[in-house]
Amino acid sequence: MKNFSPPRGLIVNLALPAGEEPVAGDFLRLINMVSGKVSGILIDPLYWAPTMEILKYQCLFLERCLEIIPPELALFIVMTGHNEDETRENFLCLNRKIKGLSEERPIYLADLPLAYHSNRGLPDYYRELLSGTDVSLVIINDPEGIFHPKHFFKRKNIIPSVLRKLADVPNIRGLINSSDLKRSLSYSWIMRDQMEFRIYDGKESFFLENPSKSGLVSITANLFPSSWRLVIDSSLGTEDLTCFPDQVKERWYVGRFLQEIAREIEAHAPIFIRYVLNYWGIFQDPPRSYPNNHFETQALHFVRNHPEPDKIHPL
Repeated sequence: MKNFSPPRGLIVNLALPAGEEPVAGDFLRLINMVSGKVSGILIDPLYWAPTMEILKYQCLFLERCLEIIPPELALFIVMTGHNEDETRENFLCLNRKIKGLSEERPIYLADLPLAYHSNRGLPDYYRELLSGTDVSLVIINDPEGIFHPKHFFKRKNIIPSVLRKLADVPNIRGLINSSDLKRSLSYSWIMRDQMEFRIYDGKESFFLENPSKSGLVSITANLFPSSWRLVIDSSLGTEDLTCFPDQVKERWYVGRFLQEIAREIEAHAPIFIRYVLNYWGIFQDPPRSYPNNHFETQALHFVRNHPEPDKIHPL
């Protein structure tokens, strides 16, 4: 297995179009817009289409994405199902489809384990699941993303000591954390000697207030990838600020703009982003994919103020 390290920088949680049988052209325009600005692409059906048949949706989009995503971009595929059995089935299906490709391009599976498993025994569970494979895995910690109640699980966050043990599983390469700042600092501290283990921020507001050293998994990068690239390169120190005062002022303005955008769409982010992408002509979803509900006035106001994709405008 080629030892690809997960990238530092901007990972876009790629918006997925509506419909049960999407084709590559449905999101090729979006991939063309974000390519060159992002370091990786996350495919997360649970976020964009939580009511769909998960296995069919995940494997279908993996096939489409392998056809059209540039091979130099890291590809993250969420494998989480609604329970442990479904997750295992997803894992086996996805593993078959990516088998052999890990030598050619950086591909990672991603999993939200506390949706169906407790902290107890989690490292052993992954050792057994990943044994005999060359699959690389990134763990997701997102207490708000646990999509059904688990009365017999007391915790919705991975315990830091458990994360340390997970990092000792050879195939586990990183964490996407959408919990609070206190927990983020705890994770960073306990993993301080594991420089190759990536800890990405999973919430844009957290990154803008206290950026991680690995980068961000962003949903609004579907709309403004160039703006996010500016802010993230500045935060991670991966750009040369040759005109320091002017560029710092620009980064501050762009960061403030992105904060306002994240706050504006937070309550209805998945449907809001797809609505805007359809307005811009990047998606061509079927009629009535976006019902006339209480967010429509807000969405119309947004697209009138932002008539072009990937352009920032005065607030």
